[in-house]
This record gives sequence, structure tokens and C-alpha cells, in this order.
Amino acid sequence: RTKGGRMTTDRISQGLAHWPELAVAAGLPVDDWTPQLVASRRDAKGDRVIVRLERPGHDPIICKKGLTPADIAGTAAAVAAQDRARAGLAGSDGMGAPRILVSLPEHGAVAMQAVAGRNLTELVEDGFSPTALRRAGQWVDAFHRIGPLEPRAFQPRFIVNHLRDLVHQERQGTRQIARARQFRLHVDALARHAPTIKGTPTLSSVRHGDLNGRNLILSDDAVWGIDFAEAGTGPVGFDIARLLIHLAERAPTRTVDAPVPAEMVGAFFDGYRLTGADDASVRFLFLARILSNWANMPPDEDAMTIIQTIRFQRMTELAAAGFG
Repeated sequence: RTKGGRMTTDRISQGLAHWPELAVAAGLPVDDWTPQLVASRRDAKGDRVIVRLERPGHDPIICKKGLTPADIAGTAAAVAAQDRARAGLAGSDGMGAPRILVSLPEHGAVAMQAVAGRNLTELVEDGFSPTALRRAGQWVDAFHRIGPLEPRAFQPRFIVNHLRDLVHQERQGTRQIARARQFRLHVDALARHAPTIKGTPTLSSVRHGDLNGRNLILSDDAVWGIDFAEAGTGPVGFDIARLLIHLAERAPTRTVDAPVPAEMVGAFFDGYRLTGADDASVRFLFLARILSNWANMPPDEDAMTIIQTIRFQRMTELAAAGFG
């Protein structure tokens, strides 16, 4: 076996550590399933494995396993968030969230319905797809309509204070940030801009918590949201900015003249109707999300992987376009 093969086998074993208990609780056979490693993430944010199981005569199943204490502790809330989303989207044609079959929160283990399709990130990386972005906008619109949907006066100080705290940590030597001087200049620019949008009207609703392109699955006739986190409520722009900046950082190379390409924004808001592309809080949150992502990149550019290097270069270009 190759080293990579051993690693895959080991990760599948970790992901299926509690499969026998899950299968029994769900009324499913334990044996004769074919596993496939779908995702394996081990970084500063946690250690998680996702395995797909297939067996003749049965619908495919996704098994998720959190491996760190923090991942395990968040399982019950994540399951509850997905159950609420599924119930709330039940009346939305072609919009949904996979059904949780059974969970063992004390072990960080979950078994759920597998859904067909490709994730939005893959579709965007293949090339600009206005249809996919419009459909993504429709899903986010339907999700936010679950509510509670309330008007809000946008308050940027919380975001500015968070970013200023990161700058303070960097100056004190307790945190390292790549290209720190440029990062500080951008935070200062965002802080100067904040008073101009204080009190801007927007809407607040339930938040997905991790709405990136990999967590929206598109098939020919449905859009599915996955990997929910318990994030409470907040301005709808938080989810929108997280998603569109994630995609803008990974879109095929093109001239960068805005934090998110205009055609990407336009296509998304063709489907999302609760607020519009002219919502000043959304534009502000585009810039804030870029800086938040920037601060979480490896501080040493020479230590970045090729993918991280490409993404960071794109990130700095988006920031330059946004801040001038």
C-alpha cells in the first residue's frame, strides 16, 4: 500500500468508528457497505472526517465524525441546526437540507441522507455559472426566510473592534499575520468607513454559520445546504459575504476590480430577494470577510501550500480592489 492509501484507510476507520451503533439505532444493516472517503480536514479549526457508504438495495449514507473535543461538543447543536433548516425548508420547492438519520452527539458521530450533485465551489472553479449562483441565491433566500426575519440597523463597530483586536495582538507579538503592515492599513481603512454605514437598514435572520460554496450541493432539480453550525441570528449579510468571498477567492483568474466580481454579485442577487446588491452592510461585510480570512492564513508565506499561496494572492488582490 502507498502512504496515501494507508492514510485514506486510517481516516475511513476513524470516520466509521461508531458506525455499528449508528446503524443499529437507524435500523440499518451494519455490514457489507462500501466506504468512500469524501472529506478529511485536520487543522487548527478541528479534525473531522466524512465517509460515504453504499450498499445494494439501500440509499447511500453520509457518516460524519468529529475527532477533537470541540468538534464533539458542537455535534448536538449542529444536528439541531440542520433539523431546523430541513423543517423550515420543507415548503420550498427544490430547496432542502439532508435528513439526519441518527446521531451520537457524545461521540461526535452522525449518519444522514446522502444527496446527489456537485458543490457550488466546484461549479464556480469550472467557470462562471450565473445559473448556479442564481440557484444558490434562491437557497440562501429560502433559508433566511425561515426567520425570525427582523429589520435591523446595522452596527459595524463589533466587526471593527474584532479586527482591531487582531491588529493589537499582532503588534503585541501574540499573533502573526501575513503581510501585517498591509493588513493593518486595510483595517484602518475599514474603521474609517464604518461610521458612514452605521445604522444602515438591513435584515436579520437565522445564520448558517459556515456558508461556503462547499456546503451548497446542486443537482439538476434541487439545492441542498449542509454542514450547519449553531450561529444564532444576525444580519443576513454575514452569510452572503462568507459565501461570495469564498467563491471570489477561488474563481478562475480574471481582472480583479471589486471585492466580488460584479457578475457574481448580480447572478447571486437574481435569486436572493430579501435584500439587494446595493445593501451597504453587505458591501461592508465583503471587506470584513476578506480581512477575517486573511488573518487566518498561515503567517509565513513561504510555509503556505500552493493552494494557499494562490488563494492568498487572490485575497490580497480582492482587498486592494475594495480598499483602493
